[in-house]
Amino acid sequence: MSATRREKRAGNRLAGGDLVITSSTLGNPDFSELLEAATGAGYQGLSLWPLHDYQRAREAGHSAREMRSMVAERGLVAHDVDALVRWVGADDPGWPYLQEAPEALVWEAAAELEVEFVNCILVGEPAPPVEALAGGFRSVCERAGELGLRVTLEFMTISRVRDLATARRVLELADCANGSLMLDTWHLANCDWPLAEVADLPGPYVGGIQLSDRSGDPDRQHGMRDRLPPGEGVLELGDFERLLEARQFDVPVTLEVFNSELLETLGPRGAAACYAKAARENRSASL
Repeated sequence: MSATRREKRAGNRLAGGDLVITSSTLGNPDFSELLEAATGAGYQGLSLWPLHDYQRAREAGHSAREMRSMVAERGLVAHDVDALVRWVGADDPGWPYLQEAPEALVWEAAAELEVEFVNCILVGEPAPPVEALAGGFRSVCERAGELGLRVTLEFMTISRVRDLATARRVLELADCANGSLMLDTWHLANCDWPLAEVADLPGPYVGGIQLSDRSGDPDRQHGMRDRLPPGEGVLELGDFERLLEARQFDVPVTLEVFNSELLETLGPRGAAACYAKAARENRSASL
């Protein structure tokens, strides 16, 4: 990675209070439509899926340089690519593991779009030792370091890093300066909303925040289609916002609100505006 590109990436970093929208939340629309939806709703950054966003735009004739220019011209930052999924342990069945792009494409998209972060999920054999998980995460961080990238580790019940306590231990054992944690409110809720554990995290451990709310109806708690805008569900997001403020976690907030019904009704631009408005109002009311 050239010094010029490294300096440019450092200058594009987002900070606490900035809003990022995941392209997947908006149904991975055409790249131009994604940019229009994000700027129209006042977001500062984008979280991109390599396969659906980067590769599709390349296949439509956009060069990586053109894509970077399109993002910059609208005052946006390509903040991260989501996600790199790494198998840990024996009996690797081979890609794909979840819904991710091939690993080579993830690295290509991250480098070409000059993002700051790659979000990482660890899968693998049942009950791998935490040392093996740490080794897997370390290998991702080492590759990212060669490209001047940082890595967030996302815990979730369908991965081998299922909760915040395990994720913290993996991070500590991996001991990589460019590694940190992704705090997703949906996954925090799935492991009993451990805000005391969040409060105990050193600031550098937190590299990303993904925000959504959830319904109290058990039949509407599907992670990929029934999430709610912040403040419209049952999660104590006021407590979460106050905790972030008190701990001064200086990272942007990414809206990841998978809601098929709202997206169908509002379309990408309407959904982007709805979620941004909800996030701002929730933060204002909380603080």
